[in-house]
Amino acid sequence: MISIFEMTTDPVVSHEFYNSLLPEVLSIPDHHQSDYILKFLKKSAPSDCYTLLCKLCSLDSKWTSDTYSVLEFLFDPCLRYVSSTSELSPTHFFTTVVNKFYSDSQEDSNLQKSVIFTNLIIKFLRNYTNYYPSLQYPERSHFLLKQLANENATFLRNTFNNLVC
Repeated sequence: MISIFEMTTDPVVSHEFYNSLLPEVLSIPDHHQSDYILKFLKKSAPSDCYTLLCKLCSLDSKWTSDTYSVLEFLFDPCLRYVSSTSELSPTHFFTTVVNKFYSDSQEDSNLQKSVIFTNLIIKFLRNYTNYYPSLQYPERSHFLLKQLANENATFLRNTFNNLVC
């Protein structure tokens, strides 16, 4: 019996897998599939991770806390892929992710008190800075990050503010 993961060597199946199936599973509240998906993603190409993260950023539904470990994992391979692919813009990628953080926090005000959500943002900012230490945040994204940091009600607020300013 062939698993779905073995079928991803076919480009058509692979595209559907990263662009449709995985985002669908990850958007289900309390999906409890993160560990299983992470095992698979660790063997995935950075371009596939990028496809998945971009799709997750474009979903109307907010990211579930079950998905945070997958998102945290995706940041590094995606940034590695963006930094090594001249056709991709780090600014566009950064803006896409920050906009999703912001829209989720506006949809659910409890995220302003969530240590896990705040930590996810901080990890993204630190990863981004590791790849682009001299690149300034895009102006609109910087504004959104400042707003997120000011609204934050966790013990990580000062750390978050220091990264944003």
